[in-house]
Amino acid sequence: MERSKILIFSKFPEIRKVKSRLHPHLGYEEILSFYKKLLDKTITNSTSANIKTELWFDYDINKYKSIDNFNGLNVKKQCSGDLGEKMLFSINLSIKEGYNPILIGCDCPLISQKDFLFTLNFLKKKDIVIKPTYDGGFCLISLRKVHADLFKNIEWGTSQVFKALVKNILNINFSYKILSPTIDIDHFHDYLRIKKRVLYDSDLRSLF
Repeated sequence: MERSKILIFSKFPEIRKVKSRLHPHLGYEEILSFYKKLLDKTITNSTSANIKTELWFDYDINKYKSIDNFNGLNVKKQCSGDLGEKMLFSINLSIKEGYNPILIGCDCPLISQKDFLFTLNFLKKKDIVIKPTYDGGFCLISLRKVHADLFKNIEWGTSQVFKALVKNILNINFSYKILSPTIDIDHFHDYLRIKKRVLYDSDLRSLF
Protein backbone atom coordinates (compact mmCIF):
# COMPACT_ATOMS: atom_id res chain seq x y z
CA MET A 1 0.00 0.00 0.00
CA GLU A 2 3.05 2.25 -0.10
CA ARG A 3 2.00 3.54 -3.52
CA SER A 4 -1.54 4.39 -2.43
CA LYS A 5 -2.70 7.68 -1.04
CA ILE A 6 -5.87 8.91 0.67
CA LEU A 7 -6.99 12.41 -0.26
CA ILE A 8 -9.37 13.91 2.30
CA PHE A 9 -11.45 16.66 0.69
CA SER A 10 -12.77 19.18 3.19
CA LYS A 11 -13.72 22.76 3.73
CA PHE A 12 -11.57 24.55 6.26
CA PRO A 13 -13.48 24.39 9.59
CA GLU A 14 -14.83 27.91 9.94
CA ILE A 15 -18.03 29.05 11.63
CA ARG A 16 -21.01 29.58 9.29
CA LYS A 17 -18.98 28.09 6.41
CA VAL A 18 -19.57 24.36 7.03
CA LYS A 19 -22.71 22.18 7.15
CA SER A 20 -25.04 25.17 7.15
CA ARG A 21 -28.02 22.91 6.40
CA LEU A 22 -27.84 21.61 9.98
CA HIS A 23 -28.99 25.05 11.11
CA PRO A 24 -31.36 26.01 12.76
CA HIS A 25 -31.65 22.55 14.37
CA LEU A 26 -28.11 23.06 15.65
CA GLY A 27 -26.44 26.36 16.53
CA TYR A 28 -23.49 27.53 14.44
CA GLU A 29 -20.97 26.90 17.23
CA GLU A 30 -22.37 23.39 17.70
CA ILE A 31 -22.20 22.76 13.95
CA LEU A 32 -18.57 23.87 13.82
CA SER A 33 -17.67 21.64 16.76
CA PHE A 34 -19.41 18.68 15.14
CA TYR A 35 -17.66 19.33 11.82
CA LYS A 36 -14.26 19.38 13.52
CA LYS A 37 -15.06 16.05 15.16
CA LEU A 38 -16.09 14.60 11.78
CA LEU A 39 -12.82 15.78 10.29
CA ASP A 40 -10.81 14.39 13.21
CA LYS A 41 -12.53 11.00 12.87
CA THR A 42 -11.89 10.93 9.12
CA ILE A 43 -8.21 11.69 9.70
CA THR A 44 -7.98 8.98 12.37
CA ASN A 45 -9.70 6.39 10.17
CA SER A 46 -7.38 7.21 7.28
CA THR A 47 -4.06 7.35 9.07
CA SER A 48 -4.78 4.20 11.11
CA ALA A 49 -5.10 2.31 7.81
CA ASN A 50 -1.35 2.84 7.29
CA ILE A 51 -1.95 4.59 3.97
CA LYS A 52 -0.26 7.87 3.13
CA THR A 53 -2.85 10.59 3.73
CA GLU A 54 -3.17 14.19 2.54
CA LEU A 55 -5.71 16.80 3.57
CA TRP A 56 -7.03 18.95 0.72
CA PHE A 57 -8.66 22.08 2.12
CA ASP A 58 -10.94 24.57 0.41
CA TYR A 59 -10.16 27.90 2.06
CA ASP A 60 -9.83 31.61 1.34
CA ILE A 61 -6.14 32.13 0.62
CA ASN A 62 -6.53 35.88 1.08
CA LYS A 63 -7.82 35.31 4.60
CA TYR A 64 -5.63 32.43 5.75
CA LYS A 65 -2.66 32.85 3.36
CA SER A 66 -1.14 29.36 3.50
CA ILE A 67 -2.06 26.37 5.67
CA ASP A 68 0.69 23.74 5.59
CA ASN A 69 -0.27 21.45 8.46
CA PHE A 70 -3.46 20.40 10.24
CA ASN A 71 -3.55 17.81 13.02
CA GLY A 72 -0.22 16.44 11.84
CA LEU A 73 -1.23 16.07 8.18
CA ASN A 74 0.26 17.87 5.21
CA VAL A 75 -2.29 20.28 3.76
CA LYS A 76 -2.80 21.11 0.11
CA LYS A 77 -5.19 23.73 -1.23
CA GLN A 78 -7.94 22.68 -3.59
CA CYS A 79 -7.71 24.33 -7.00
CA SER A 80 -10.35 26.73 -8.28
CA GLY A 81 -13.41 25.57 -10.19
CA ASP A 82 -16.39 23.36 -9.39
CA LEU A 83 -16.12 20.22 -7.28
CA GLY A 84 -15.46 18.01 -10.29
CA GLU A 85 -12.58 20.18 -11.49
CA LYS A 86 -11.10 20.22 -7.98
CA MET A 87 -11.28 16.45 -7.60
CA LEU A 88 -9.94 15.79 -11.09
CA PHE A 89 -6.92 18.02 -10.44
CA SER A 90 -6.06 16.35 -7.13
CA ILE A 91 -6.58 12.81 -8.43
CA ASN A 92 -4.54 13.48 -11.56
CA LEU A 93 -1.69 14.96 -9.55
CA SER A 94 -1.53 11.90 -7.29
CA ILE A 95 -1.55 9.52 -10.26
CA LYS A 96 1.28 11.47 -11.89
CA GLU A 97 3.20 11.10 -8.63
CA GLY A 98 2.81 7.33 -8.94
CA TYR A 99 0.02 6.76 -6.40
CA ASN A 100 -3.36 5.05 -6.51
CA PRO A 101 -5.46 7.84 -4.98
CA ILE A 102 -8.51 7.24 -2.80
CA LEU A 103 -10.44 10.49 -2.52
CA ILE A 104 -12.96 10.76 0.31
CA GLY A 105 -15.09 13.42 1.97
CA CYS A 106 -15.01 14.18 5.67
CA ASP A 107 -18.74 13.88 6.36
CA CYS A 108 -19.09 10.08 6.11
CA PRO A 109 -18.00 8.71 9.50
CA LEU A 110 -18.88 5.12 8.61
CA ILE A 111 -16.11 4.84 6.03
CA SER A 112 -13.74 2.26 7.48
CA GLN A 113 -10.36 0.67 6.93
CA LYS A 114 -12.20 -2.22 5.26
CA ASP A 115 -13.49 0.21 2.63
CA PHE A 116 -9.92 1.26 1.86
CA LEU A 117 -8.74 -2.35 1.62
CA PHE A 118 -11.69 -3.37 -0.56
CA THR A 119 -11.05 -0.35 -2.78
CA LEU A 120 -7.38 -1.14 -3.34
CA ASN A 121 -8.18 -4.81 -3.98
CA PHE A 122 -10.85 -4.03 -6.58
CA LEU A 123 -8.62 -1.37 -8.14
CA LYS A 124 -6.26 -4.12 -9.26
CA LYS A 125 -8.91 -5.22 -11.77
CA LYS A 126 -11.06 -2.13 -12.29
CA ASP A 127 -10.31 1.37 -13.53
CA ILE A 128 -12.44 3.03 -10.90
CA VAL A 129 -14.02 2.18 -7.54
CA ILE A 130 -16.87 4.23 -6.04
CA LYS A 131 -18.75 4.18 -2.74
CA PRO A 132 -22.18 5.82 -3.11
CA THR A 133 -24.25 7.53 -0.44
CA TYR A 134 -27.93 6.98 0.24
CA ASP A 135 -28.82 10.51 -0.83
CA GLY A 136 -27.64 9.99 -4.41
CA GLY A 137 -24.06 11.17 -4.12
CA PHE A 138 -20.78 9.41 -3.44
CA CYS A 139 -18.22 9.64 -0.65
CA LEU A 140 -15.25 7.67 -2.00
CA ILE A 141 -13.72 7.45 -5.44
CA SER A 142 -10.48 5.79 -6.52
CA LEU A 143 -8.96 5.59 -10.00
CA ARG A 144 -6.02 4.06 -11.80
CA LYS A 145 -6.33 6.58 -14.64
CA VAL A 146 -8.20 9.79 -15.33
CA HIS A 147 -10.35 11.16 -18.13
CA ALA A 148 -11.29 14.79 -18.70
CA ASP A 149 -14.99 13.91 -19.03
CA LEU A 150 -15.26 11.90 -15.81
CA PHE A 151 -17.08 14.64 -13.89
CA LYS A 152 -18.67 16.35 -16.90
CA ASN A 153 -22.24 17.72 -16.65
CA ILE A 154 -22.76 16.72 -13.03
CA GLU A 155 -25.08 18.90 -10.96
CA TRP A 156 -23.22 18.85 -7.65
CA GLY A 157 -25.25 18.86 -4.47
CA THR A 158 -28.24 17.08 -6.02
CA SER A 159 -29.63 13.55 -5.72
CA GLN A 160 -28.53 12.82 -9.31
CA VAL A 161 -24.77 13.03 -8.75
CA PHE A 162 -24.09 9.29 -8.58
CA LYS A 163 -26.29 8.48 -11.59
CA ALA A 164 -24.56 11.16 -13.65
CA LEU A 165 -21.14 9.86 -12.61
CA VAL A 166 -21.97 6.29 -13.63
CA LYS A 167 -23.28 7.57 -16.96
CA ASN A 168 -19.98 9.36 -17.56
CA ILE A 169 -18.02 6.23 -16.60
CA LEU A 170 -19.96 4.21 -19.16
CA ASN A 171 -19.44 6.89 -21.81
CA ILE A 172 -15.66 6.91 -21.36
CA ASN A 173 -15.62 3.09 -21.24
CA PHE A 174 -13.98 2.71 -17.81
CA SER A 175 -14.47 -0.53 -15.91
CA TYR A 176 -15.84 0.07 -12.42
CA LYS A 177 -16.83 -1.42 -9.08
CA ILE A 178 -19.50 -0.01 -6.77
CA LEU A 179 -19.08 -0.56 -3.03
CA SER A 180 -21.99 -0.73 -0.59
CA PRO A 181 -23.66 2.65 0.08
CA THR A 182 -23.32 4.61 3.29
CA ILE A 183 -24.60 7.73 5.06
CA ASP A 184 -23.17 11.18 4.55
CA ILE A 185 -24.21 13.96 6.89
CA ASP A 186 -25.73 16.87 4.99
CA HIS A 187 -29.10 17.32 6.71
CA PHE A 188 -30.38 17.12 10.25
CA HIS A 189 -32.06 13.76 9.65
CA ASP A 190 -28.63 12.38 8.64
CA TYR A 191 -27.21 13.76 11.88
CA LEU A 192 -29.95 12.05 13.91
CA ARG A 193 -29.47 8.80 12.03
CA ILE A 194 -25.78 8.70 12.91
CA LYS A 195 -26.48 9.76 16.49
CA LYS A 196 -28.83 6.79 16.96
CA ARG A 197 -26.09 4.41 15.84
CA VAL A 198 -23.99 5.41 18.85
CA LEU A 199 -26.09 2.99 20.90
CA TYR A 200 -24.50 0.02 19.12
CA ASP A 201 -21.42 1.53 17.46
CA SER A 202 -18.95 2.81 20.04
CA ASP A 203 -16.63 4.16 17.34
CA LEU A 204 -19.10 7.00 16.79
CA ARG A 205 -19.17 8.23 20.37
CA SER A 206 -16.38 10.70 19.76
CA LEU A 207 -18.73 12.70 17.51
CA PHE A 208 -21.30 13.48 20.22
